[in-house]
Amino acid sequence: MIAALRNGRNSIGIDIDKEYCQMAARNLKVEINDSSIKAKLIFQKMTNGSSGKMKICEDQSLYKVKTAKKVLK
Repeated sequence: MIAALRNGRNSIGIDIDKEYCQMAARNLKVEINDSSIKAKLIFQKMTNGSSGKMKICEDQSLYKVKTAKKVLK
């Protein structure tokens, strides 16, 4: 996702491990903050809807993760 960001491309990251998603969010946030890249990060998760069907909604917790300390090389 960082390579796509650096090259002006769109990307989608999917993972079942919440800790890995948090790490990715931290690294993406530092990449955006330390460059002139303009990007919109949207964090979503799958949940069970009221009808028993899976649905996608925003994951507000990932917007609150702290930015990583350095840019990945």
